[in-house]
Amino acid sequence: MVTKTKRTQTKNGTAKPAPYRIKDVSELTGVSRETIRFYINEGLLPPPEKSARNMGWYTERHIELLHLIQKLQREQFLPLKAIKSLVHGSSDFEFTAQQEGVLAQIRHQLSFGSRGLLPSEKPSAIARDLGLTRKELKEFSEIGLSLEKDATVSDIEVAELWTKLKKNGLSEDRGFSPKDLGYLVELVDLAVQQELRLFEKKIQMMSPDEGSRLSEIVIPTLSRVFAILHERRLGMFIQRYLEQRAETRAPKRSATATARGKAASQKAAVRKATTRRARA
Repeated sequence: MVTKTKRTQTKNGTAKPAPYRIKDVSELTGVSRETIRFYINEGLLPPPEKSARNMGWYTERHIELLHLIQKLQREQFLPLKAIKSLVHGSSDFEFTAQQEGVLAQIRHQLSFGSRGLLPSEKPSAIARDLGLTRKELKEFSEIGLSLEKDATVSDIEVAELWTKLKKNGLSEDRGFSPKDLGYLVELVDLAVQQELRLFEKKIQMMSPDEGSRLSEIVIPTLSRVFAILHERRLGMFIQRYLEQRAETRAPKRSATATARGKAASQKAAVRKATTRRARA
């Protein structure tokens, strides 16, 4: 139940639209308080108005923007950086009408994929079955992944993969938590921006059939290429690191062996001289 809202007065005495506390906004939109604060920090939402007691008050504009962000995430699968550009009307992209048609087709096809659907069970029940703590749920919200009533199948899939990571070494005991996945969110945002830029510059005309293949074949293929390059780069880095370590350690072993050999030779010489003196 939404609490009683506060009404403020302008200088000319007219009433402003009643603002809300963050608890009210969360209840009205289904977005957690942590996620709301995250959006404010990322610039997707304007800061709340502050009262004399430093209490934050939110307006209808905040609620409208939250509904819009949810819609863009759920229906168009846009990264937060792209949503920020759209919300504030400062998109750097200028697509042609034909390109916009292809993008709409891709959006439509992606929205019918299993990852865009809503889960059949309540997200809270799924989170409980996965053994996720309140801290983990909070951190998921902070990196833009929802495990609340507006969660999608893709959100649940990420949570399941996180539990798999925990069971295989990336445990809380070692200091790992969902916020450590934040760098992947940033990489995805960067990749999407670059992909849209390439699409804008290099694909001026595309048939509906090509548009279908773009979402059904090209996008999954690019994701696979990324996975291959990631594993390859990681392997190359580890190999170079181990080779460099071996090179830096090799001279130390050689110097140590030389010193030991010299000491042994000196001891042998002393024993030999002692034996000769004894015989004389």
